[in-house]
Amino acid sequence: MELQEYRDSLIDRAASAFSRDELDEASFEAFVARVSAASDPAELDQAAARLAPLGPAGGRSSAPASVSAAEPRSISISMSSWKQRGEWADERAYRLDGKMSNFKLDFRAYADDPDFRISLDVDLSMSNLKLIVPPDWRVDVDLSRNSASSVKDRGPVGARGPNRVVVRGSASMSNIKVLRRSADGLFLAFLFGGRR
Repeated sequence: MELQEYRDSLIDRAASAFSRDELDEASFEAFVARVSAASDPAELDQAAARLAPLGPAGGRSSAPASVSAAEPRSISISMSSWKQRGEWADERAYRLDGKMSNFKLDFRAYADDPDFRISLDVDLSMSNLKLIVPPDWRVDVDLSRNSASSVKDRGPVGARGPNRVVVRGSASMSNIKVLRRSADGLFLAFLFGGRR
């Protein structure tokens, strides 16, 4: 694939994600600027790895051949926000690097999955990670380094459903918050404009 064709395909995918409200305006503009400035395929591969969790657009592959499906998908942001909702977790392992940033990951679309498991390897610095999960899901947080950070999960103690989110890594002056909401909450929030 030619460099310009590759660049155009990534911008098309980002535009599709933006139209589905999976990317906010600032993230979309930053992505387009990064892709437009890329001078070689390796830089575009890095940009594609960030976009990969949003899935394909127009039937294109969700990641270039140089990104291995066995490796965790990597999302690195600085002074930005990254929101994911709907059916977006095409891999079962992600690496989240955030510096003064916000991650909001909504897993309610997977509430009916009989055995959903995902691993999040985090490196957070002055950042927030918000996980929205169904009420019976297990969320295990194991931070090897936790410097002036907080972890809040006010859900049911000892949730024993088969589905599980595992968060490992390090956090410095950051917050990890688990919100437990039913999948019905998506529809009700849409109808009544409630909190998500």
